[in-house]
Amino acid sequence: MKKNGVKKEEKKEMATRTFFPPISVSLQKAERTEATRLLRDAGFDFDAPNYSAKSAWFWAAKHGCKAVTLLLLEQGADIEVKDNDGRTALHHAASNGHEAVARLFLEKGADIEVKNKVGRTALHHAASNGHEAVARMFLEKGADILVKNNYGMTALHHAAWDGHEAVARLFLEKGADIEMKDDYRSTALHFAAFNGHEAVA
Repeated sequence: MKKNGVKKEEKKEMATRTFFPPISVSLQKAERTEATRLLRDAGFDFDAPNYSAKSAWFWAAKHGCKAVTLLLLEQGADIEVKDNDGRTALHHAASNGHEAVARLFLEKGADIEVKNKVGRTALHHAASNGHEAVARMFLEKGADILVKNNYGMTALHHAAWDGHEAVARLFLEKGADIEMKDDYRSTALHFAAFNGHEAVA
């Protein structure tokens, strides 16, 4: 890096020609707000994709780096940008159980019902990974508990399939339809039984 920072005309090329944008590399290790700030000041493109179309934005969400996420938001990161699987930063935060970051995204206008390529919402991601606190927060924010993915699975189906008793119980308390079937006519009970999740069944 040059003494006075990266030349403006070089910044995007340098960020996009590598597998990971430099800022993403720093986020894989820890929440390094100062490192992020330095790279921003150097002029790096925070939305530069890596090999899977993920940016620093997704890494911050995945690792629960709230301070870095806020900084990226302040720099104009696209809150609805998707990776190759159609997941937004909200999906990544939900999958990894980062309630504070997920809440921040919603406060900044993220679409709680946005779906990935297979029709999963953030609530589905929280359910399949057993993150009860995140799922509860989504429901409090108005997430549709009955929304289905491309295969007809609801959030309850996802919780049952992966054996997350606390999440499944939460959904039932909040009005999930235990008799709802997916496109193959399977209920959440079928999923729990098939996978041997006796506590959920």
